[in-house]
Amino acid sequence: MRGKIVRGCVWGVLLLGCLLLSWHCAGVIDDLYPSVSVRLDTALTSAQAGALEDTACSVTCWWEEDGVAETEYAGCSALAVRYCGTLSDIRRLTFVEGTELGALQEQEGLVSSALAQALWGSANVVGQAFSWNGEAWTVSAVFEGEDCALYLPSETAAGAVCLELTGGTIEDDPVGAVNDFLALAGLDDGAGTVYGPQMEALLRLLNWVPLAVCGIWCLWMLKRQFPIRRLALRRGLFWGTVLLAAALIPVGMGNLPGWLTPPRWSDFGFWYRLWVAAGERLEEWFRVVPLTKDVSAKQTLLCWAAGWGGSLLCWSEGRFLAAETAVQAGNRAEPQASP
Repeated sequence: MRGKIVRGCVWGVLLLGCLLLSWHCAGVIDDLYPSVSVRLDTALTSAQAGALEDTACSVTCWWEEDGVAETEYAGCSALAVRYCGTLSDIRRLTFVEGTELGALQEQEGLVSSALAQALWGSANVVGQAFSWNGEAWTVSAVFEGEDCALYLPSETAAGAVCLELTGGTIEDDPVGAVNDFLALAGLDDGAGTVYGPQMEALLRLLNWVPLAVCGIWCLWMLKRQFPIRRLALRRGLFWGTVLLAAALIPVGMGNLPGWLTPPRWSDFGFWYRLWVAAGERLEEWFRVVPLTKDVSAKQTLLCWAAGWGGSLLCWSEGRFLAAETAVQAGNRAEPQASP
């Protein structure tokens, strides 16, 4: 019996770890993809960049550049993200020193902690001067990062191949909003679209499945182990559960994004179309040319799948172990037959 208790505790700890992993990965996806990202086959021209101001969505444009960052003491290869717009629409960063830039500040950029260590040997480098491909810059903030990278603002969006969209009807109809945006901006279908916020919302919704399964099973086991024999108490618990569900369902509905709330809950075809659309969006995500954050997101998605599947596996093993323990306890409780 003691061995089964130890095994049950081990499976419980593993279950908790898998649940925490899946929820953490969903949060990482949210940090990597705070906005809907439209990828282009060719870089924006000056005329196309000017047309973006007439669209209903707020647009942040960016692209990646390889180069060399140097100081008077050292230099190293690094990846720069040049952007025109709001940095937090591209990726949410955790700052070690300084803060995110607001309006465009001339020749001030953000460097990763790894790049700061490589160039200065310290992360406390706000205000230090450096050059990027021969162009002079000043450090305004240091963000957490294991790779040598930096974010540099640009006065123009010309040359950008990635567009981050926020506002407008993105929250309620992301696919329709992207199509309208491309038509108004005079752009073609592009190289693909990454619906990051919608991906994160689906992951968080799926994360509730193992919790719901474990909770329902635990309630069922408690009911079997401690049966309620008084009719009045059973009725009270039943109607209490109904009232709690009636109070929680509107709260949950209010937290769902507009595109995830069907117009009629009886429309079961909505859920099938949602599943098909999610598969199409995922396939489109894998087709686009991966950028640095896309590689990190795909690795994070694999970790999420491992945590989500592992939580169901741990619950299954714990359930069988509990059932086996209950059977053995019942056998011992039966009186021994006299010879």
